[in-house]
Amino acid sequence: MERILAYGHPNIRARHKTTMQLTKDEEISVRADCIIGVRADKSVYDLSEGL
Repeated sequence: MERILAYGHPNIRARHKTTMQLTKDEEISVRADCIIGVRADKSVYDLSEGL
């Protein structure tokens, strides 16, 4: 099991029908409709090898 800590942002819309994404970025635009969290403490490269 992996734990990823991320935060909300005023521009999060999470309206994309097929994609959810966390980002390590601190700022996003309203066009980023698949983002569900910002300032994530891990990226895909930080996840355990077995995932």
